[in-house]
Amino acid sequence: TREVTTLWRCPNLANGATTGPDGRLYVCLQGQQATGTLPGVEFLAGIFSIDPCDESGRVRRFPDSAWSEVVTQWGGQPFNSPNDVVVRFADGSIWFTDPSYAHEQGLRGPPALGEWVFRHSPAAGLKRSCTEVVADGFCRPNGLVFSPDESVLYVTDTGHA
Repeated sequence: TREVTTLWRCPNLANGATTGPDGRLYVCLQGQQATGTLPGVEFLAGIFSIDPCDESGRVRRFPDSAWSEVVTQWGGQPFNSPNDVVVRFADGSIWFTDPSYAHEQGLRGPPALGEWVFRHSPAAGLKRSCTEVVADGFCRPNGLVFSPDESVLYVTDTGHA
């Protein structure tokens, strides 16, 4: 049977999500300044991952502590509000957009970075992880998708003039 299940109620504004070749779920967390019970606390914006299945392979619910931080900054600066994410299966690299929607919505301070598309290459063997800007010049980079052979990355720009 097909079923829709809430895996996690995220106070950190989860947005785009995808799966990787490792079976993990990769999610964009937009980040926000918490109010109410945690005044002054700022949730990190970035890409986070989790294995959504238990030992038997069934999808499970999981606590906040189960999430792994993949990347939350570039050049010492926090991300704006990551919006969409795709994983290139050929090499496991993680590509994501980082528009400033959270600032426009009053959820985060002014952006420290541009309206860019990033690629994060996880550490492998002796190679350290690396995050780099791969495309700029957007108003608001938003959705991402690779062509079937992963040779072209399509990026939607939902900005306004």
